[in-house]
Amino acid sequence: MFDDYSHQSKQLPSHQKPQDQQPMNYNSPNPGVYNIPNQQPQQHNGYPYQQQYQYQNAPPPPPPPYGYNHQNMNKNSPQPGVYNSPKQHQHQQQQFSYPAPTSSHPQQYTNYSNHQGLTLPPPPLSPPINNITNNYNNYHHHHYHNENNNSVNSNSQTYSPPRTNKLSPTITGSGSISRYSTQLSPTNSRNNNSNNNFKVNPIPGAYGDGVHDDTKAVLNYFNTFPTNVINIPPGNYLITAPLIIKKNNIQLLGSPNVKFTTNFPIWLTPPLAEGFINTAEYVFVLTGDNIVLDSINCSCITAGTLSSSFLYLCGNGFIMRNCIVDNFNQGIVFGILNDCSGKIPPGSHFNNIKITANQITNVMGIVGGSICYGDGIAFFGCSNVVISNNFVSAKDGFTPRNGINSGPEGFLPSTNIQLINNTIRGDWDYSLTTEGGNQCTVSNNDVQGSCICGIIERGTGIKVSNNTIHIVGREKEGQTESTGIQFYGVDNGEISNNSVMGSAKYGILIKPSHESGGGSNSVVENNTIDGDFYNCIFMSNASQAKIHGNVVMGKSDVDSCVGLQLWYSNGLDIQGNNIDLPSGTACICSGAKNVNVLSNTMMTSRAGFYICQASDEICIQNNDLLGVTQTKFDQSSDNSSVTTSQNYGLDYSPPENNTNNN
Repeated sequence: MFDDYSHQSKQLPSHQKPQDQQPMNYNSPNPGVYNIPNQQPQQHNGYPYQQQYQYQNAPPPPPPPYGYNHQNMNKNSPQPGVYNSPKQHQHQQQQFSYPAPTSSHPQQYTNYSNHQGLTLPPPPLSPPINNITNNYNNYHHHHYHNENNNSVNSNSQTYSPPRTNKLSPTITGSGSISRYSTQLSPTNSRNNNSNNNFKVNPIPGAYGDGVHDDTKAVLNYFNTFPTNVINIPPGNYLITAPLIIKKNNIQLLGSPNVKFTTNFPIWLTPPLAEGFINTAEYVFVLTGDNIVLDSINCSCITAGTLSSSFLYLCGNGFIMRNCIVDNFNQGIVFGILNDCSGKIPPGSHFNNIKITANQITNVMGIVGGSICYGDGIAFFGCSNVVISNNFVSAKDGFTPRNGINSGPEGFLPSTNIQLINNTIRGDWDYSLTTEGGNQCTVSNNDVQGSCICGIIERGTGIKVSNNTIHIVGREKEGQTESTGIQFYGVDNGEISNNSVMGSAKYGILIKPSHESGGGSNSVVENNTIDGDFYNCIFMSNASQAKIHGNVVMGKSDVDSCVGLQLWYSNGLDIQGNNIDLPSGTACICSGAKNVNVLSNTMMTSRAGFYICQASDEICIQNNDLLGVTQTKFDQSSDNSSVTTSQNYGLDYSPPENNTNNN
């Protein structure tokens, strides 16, 4: 998909590839579960209070909610399932704080002895009752109806505990908790259960045991629920076919005690065509507007890359948050691909998508198959998209396509995309991409893995800032060469304040697209590049770019490595950079025109400047080359209008006696 130029005059300089690196091992995140101190429950009118817990230093929560009527919901709250509390409730509740975590353990998923749906008689009218233990390990509350409580809520209060800015590998979880109540009497309540265990029923008609097939019961529950806010009862629901939901304005609310397990392989052979989506492989297929998925926990127990995928969506106003998705071919896809004929199907553009605070782990992809498969999160033809605070990882031993992808496969570009505060782990081909998008922001993301590209962008008005990338570059036949950050046909782009570490052919690469051109008016400033990169900053056929204030610490031991390579580029302004390549050359201009290199420091680089291949109008002025260990300046004989002036260590040297006698 990303081809370098093949024209003889535009061939990139040869290089010696860095030695093979050992693959990086990244552990998937695990939710922290904390113990709650035992406490005798209080009572109100003979009924037990449901205790509310809060994080340390958090503001006091509101009184406990009353009733199941969805009309009582506080619709101004960003969290679903937060209800108004009654005005007359004045009792003071006891407050507990979570103890500080003492250790971190790998994420565990239950192994099931029977992964196939059994042909058994239907469950009884009253499904089997399971004991569910609520660990109270998070702060988000969805409440079930207690029919013995008829209070009416008023004067809404909402409680929003403090959140971390980024979902880190060690602070995870579904992000919500549910308190489920059955019809309790004063003598049959949690007063008699010091461990806070209480009985709940699964979805009507379902077993909820992870062994029997619950597909029909779950789908019927979703499609016939009387309100738009669908609270999912606790259970482990085995799903063997897609759950197709064609409803608008609904909320599917889970909890840590709700889990969906799938076991159906889809493909007998891998799909080979581009632009192809088979909805039969997805666990959830949602075709409606204004849908919320909250705290859904879903995992696939079928090994191999021909397994099912989690979610396919077509609709506006979609929100997905606090969900756990594990061990799928791919995670989330929204949008419509065209039919590869160049025609855009009607109704192919969707608005206002928000994916936040989810864990999407152990994505496998299809090796050698369609490039439309193997994404953690993918979207096409969408606008106003926010993807933030997610943890996305590839499965060990697999190299899926994209961690987060706004890709060109569907020929439907996306606009106004924000990828913020995400953590990407594993050996993706491309960890983050908004390829083909316009007005996109990629900021404060943390990327680690053995990748072809850490971040790759194509479009107009792209800003990549404040990201941390630790890449072990790998090559893939027919693909672009390994890069930390790549602008591929970007106009009016910015790469700023990023940290790029590891090893690859390029640290930062800017070049035109072979399809759409571009590569003009970009700014590369205040980045730190520290690692074994053959070309730390490479400008290939770029124009009107500014390269300011970057720190380049090249660790390649290849003597042909370059700190700043200007390859057939025009109209560049290079100022205030610090470049240190002990084994290589600080700056090379190859076929460049109209370039100003001003006030840079070449530190202890082996060589300073080399101008070649008919470069023209090159001005090298006020640079510090004093620390350069060998050749400070050289050029070939085919250049024109190359000037050097006032360069410290080249045009003049410090006086022999440089002491201050004052």
